[in-house]
Amino acid sequence: MYGDQGATPLVIRTMIGAGIGCGPQHSQSPYSIFANIPGLKVVTPSNPYDAKGLLISSIRDNDPVIFCEHKALLGIDGEVPDESYEVPLGKGKILKEGDDISIVAIGQMVGVVQNCIKSLEEKGISAEIIDPRSLSPFDDEMVYDSVEKTGRLLVLDESNPVCSFGSWITSMVSEEVFSSLKAPTKVLTPPHCPVPAAPNLEAAYLPDMDTIISASENLKNYNTFIFLNDLISKIDITDIKVMPKKVIIKIKNYNDIASSENILGKEILIDKTNKDIEFELAKLYKEAESEMYNQADEKAKEILASSMQRFASEVVGESSVSSIE
Repeated sequence: MYGDQGATPLVIRTMIGAGIGCGPQHSQSPYSIFANIPGLKVVTPSNPYDAKGLLISSIRDNDPVIFCEHKALLGIDGEVPDESYEVPLGKGKILKEGDDISIVAIGQMVGVVQNCIKSLEEKGISAEIIDPRSLSPFDDEMVYDSVEKTGRLLVLDESNPVCSFGSWITSMVSEEVFSSLKAPTKVLTPPHCPVPAAPNLEAAYLPDMDTIISASENLKNYNTFIFLNDLISKIDITDIKVMPKKVIIKIKNYNDIASSENILGKEILIDKTNKDIEFELAKLYKEAESEMYNQADEKAKEILASSMQRFASEVVGESSVSSIE
């Protein structure tokens, strides 16, 4: 506000974060509060290499910087050069490229989501993992480019859910690249309560691997579930058969549905002989999922078919659902 005529070269190193039993007074993650102040820079390193480079950049910067070091990360090992080097403020890093979902993880959450990579791949989910490294300035273009590619966004944020930094990220994405989204954006945070002191409660307080994997799976399958739910709401179903590449839904009110019926812009094929509705997943997913079927291995296809069968079971009952062929 002084037209670049003043400088405040100040770095405040502070410890944040839950997970090591420090109680509610010493386990908060208030970086979203700091990031709300114009002119104040906020840094959240996730590994030793970035911590040194970001700290050097912060010291050399002419603006005040809040340097948030997560206590749970202070004991981790990593390669750190002896010489001086800088990691630029406001420049994120893609830790893993992917095609199905963009996952932005802050601080300690970076290590948690990296531990999920193998499980996600086993479920046929190719995740792109982004470490923003600094929250103010924030590398929004990196996130936009990633979401334009994957169509899905999951943010892992250890701050409180009300006015969280993750909520701000998802709101920007919804405003700037809404047309690229194939599913609603999702933020995983702790509940809106003080950090518990009891170890078992503190473990349940933070987003964990199971929660991250489940949220990723739901976002990946979102179009399938919405499509089936819309279809099911329109017709009287007597049977659903789920197979790796198609779903056959048998209906009672066949005569009420035109042969060119179009639901949610997806083409539905009707077999007039057996009065079934049959649609191929390649058409069901023609924008959102068709490339996955072209590229995914057989295991990924089996997992997707299995998830659709579970959904069908919930709708029409276990006895009405045929086994996967």
